[in-house]
Amino acid sequence: MHSNRLELLTTTLLLLGSSAFAQQPTAQPPLMLPTCTPSMIAGTWHAAFGYGTPVYGTAQNNGFACPLTIAPNGTVNSGACIVGSTMTVSPRPSGTLTIDRSCHVVGLITFGYCNPGRSCINSWEMSVSLWRSADGSRLTGTQVLRCPKCRSIHDAAATWVSPFEMILGQ
Repeated sequence: MHSNRLELLTTTLLLLGSSAFAQQPTAQPPLMLPTCTPSMIAGTWHAAFGYGTPVYGTAQNNGFACPLTIAPNGTVNSGACIVGSTMTVSPRPSGTLTIDRSCHVVGLITFGYCNPGRSCINSWEMSVSLWRSADGSRLTGTQVLRCPKCRSIHDAAATWVSPFEMILGQ
């Protein structure tokens, strides 16, 4: 009789253990992002160039927005920009961007703008370090804005660092 109880207890424990083991969730593989290729940044992106208040705390707002078209080879060209009342953007933003396998976008965009009565600079250089979002709709990161011709007694060349984002257009 003792042997029957032991067999019953052993069988019950085995069934409970195997039942609990069967109910364990299976491990999901980690989310793997695709390897990025140059074609993943080709298209038209909307970019807001925000300079002046509040980004730099100056009394002027030199912000503007432009559609940027990135060709499959990384060449960047701009469509017509949206600007403030008397401001102009010339030359329009252009440059080259590249994307690596890990979806990091880097490059240089140059442009000029004129805010009459305040400043007219036609040689801004903007280095970007952006990351492509998982869904491919955004390039987000930072910009380093440099003005090689904006020399002062105190600075060899004025530079500014700020956030920068491009949103994929239709």
